[in-house]
Amino acid sequence: MQFFLTRDEIVLLTGRKRLKNQVQWLQQNGIRFVVNAAGLPVVLRATIQEMLGGKPVPKARQRPRFERLN
Repeated sequence: MQFFLTRDEIVLLTGRKRLKNQVQWLQQNGIRFVVNAAGLPVVLRATIQEMLGGKPVPKARQRPRFERLN
C-alpha cells in the first residue's frame, strides 16, 4: 500500500504537469503537502481521502498463524 500519491495522481488531482503549478494549486486548495529534496510535492493519500469524505483504507491486519506453533 502506498502512503503517498504517485506523480501521475498528483497531475490528475491538480490538473497541472509543471511542479511549480502543482504546488500553487495545492496551496490554493488548502491541501497539506511537503516538497521533497527532488523538488516534488508529496501528498499523503489519507489527506485526499479525508478531504473527499472517504475513510482511509485500514491497513491489513496480520493474523496469527497458530499452525506454526507446532
